[in-house]
Amino acid sequence: MGEYQCGFRPQRRTTDQIFVVRQILENFYSHDIDLHLLFIYFKRAFDSINQKRLLETLVSFGIPKKIERLVRMTLEGAQAKVIVDGKISTLFNIDMGVRQGDGLSATLFNLVLHKALKKLDQNKTILNRLTQICGYADDILVIARSLPALEALCDELRREAGRVGLVINPDKTKYMRFSASPSRRSVKGAIINGVTYEGVAEFIYLGTLLSNDNKVEKEIQRRILAGNRTYFAAISLFRSRLLSRTTKILLYKTLIRPVVAYGAEVWTMTKKEEQALLVFERKIFRRIYGPKHENGEWKIRTNRELEEISKGENIVKWIKGQRISWLGHLVRMEEDRMPKKIFTQELEGTKRRGRPRKGWKDEVERDLQVLGVRRWRELVTDRDKWRVIV
Repeated sequence: MGEYQCGFRPQRRTTDQIFVVRQILENFYSHDIDLHLLFIYFKRAFDSINQKRLLETLVSFGIPKKIERLVRMTLEGAQAKVIVDGKISTLFNIDMGVRQGDGLSATLFNLVLHKALKKLDQNKTILNRLTQICGYADDILVIARSLPALEALCDELRREAGRVGLVINPDKTKYMRFSASPSRRSVKGAIINGVTYEGVAEFIYLGTLLSNDNKVEKEIQRRILAGNRTYFAAISLFRSRLLSRTTKILLYKTLIRPVVAYGAEVWTMTKKEEQALLVFERKIFRRIYGPKHENGEWKIRTNRELEEISKGENIVKWIKGQRISWLGHLVRMEEDRMPKKIFTQELEGTKRRGRPRKGWKDEVERDLQVLGVRRWRELVTDRDKWRVIV
């Protein structure tokens, strides 16, 4: 059980949550409506859970009595020692939190937080209401159309989380004001319920960089840097003469490309960003294939030669394929899933003046047109046919 986003039901991947947040920002940017975001961070989240509330939660969810008793046995009577200045302390009892390193701990934590936040959920989106809570494990994001609405929801969140032992950490919790207008974007902090939270222009949420203008350029640059670090960590493998080129290409696709393309299913890329990704990939391909010997000289392989060797495959085409795959997954979702709601609902109001940014849906539909796919809404229901398209 990993995710309780908005509808507080488990989802398959963090991609679901990242898509929800990016689509919300995309919709509000196109309508020139400001948003207030608060990235919640709990103090010692896993160590602060009230064990009594935890056991009550298991009962309320109808967990079988046998499992409830087994969980109780793992929690009750737990003791520990700590080392301070090289000296081991005496035994002390642990009567709060879930066991560190236990495979069951994450599930128990999610159940408790699910119970605490379920009262705040109305199974609606911010497209037709004032606030919305998004979350994955203990990464909670509160979004509101106004500061008073944000303050009211945070007060409820603080109260409900406090009942299960969770306390918001004001030092690590960050505030962001999102706006299509640069003059309205502010990195100033906000005072919410008497607590001052630091303002930020960017924040890493679930491993992806969110900014107050919803551009992915910096996120792509950040992913390329992460790919470079992964590449140089494994440089000895790519330099080795014991490994074939086929093996090195497989290593690249297995170790490096997933790092660069993390969350790429929901990216909206410009030509400049696509070129940056291609430059990164070609650098690695030139290392793998090496220079060629021609007319008695060693020459670096050209971009066209690399494209011929790779049979036209590249990271940009692979990302576009992942976006098409995600579109199929998205359309086939149940109607009550939050990503599906965000994808299908429209934000009321007049769109902002000027040439609009290309939206995620527009880009994916354009990719399908390039592939010559017609009536994609009919094809998407057939998984086998859609897999062929991808």
